[in-house]
Formats: sequence, C-alpha cells, structure tokens
Amino acid sequence: MNNNLKDLKESSAVQNHINILQNIIARMASNSANSKTWAITIISAIIVYLLIKTKSI
Repeated sequence: MNNNLKDLKESSAVQNHINILQNIIARMASNSANSKTWAITIISAIIVYLLIKTKSI
C-alpha cells in the first residue's frame, strides 16, 4: 500500500497536474495584484476629479 502511494506521487501525470495547478494559482495571484493596482489608480483618479470639480464651483 505504501509503495503504491509512493509510485502515485512520483507519477509524471500527477507531477504534470500539480505543475498545472501551480501555474493557475500563480496566474490568479498575478491577476489579483494587477486588479488591485488598477482599482487604486481608478479610485484615486475619481477622488482627484471630484475634489477639483467641487473646488471649481
């Protein structure tokens, strides 16, 4: 039983699947960071626009 588990862990198909999952997680982390950066930029621009608009009235 223990030998079968070791063989399963060393299987190239299992290793390939783990690599695919790791790439997906890395891509999701990168997209999350990019989304947060864009959100901060857009919200900052909106706040600046609103401040300028209210001061010009």
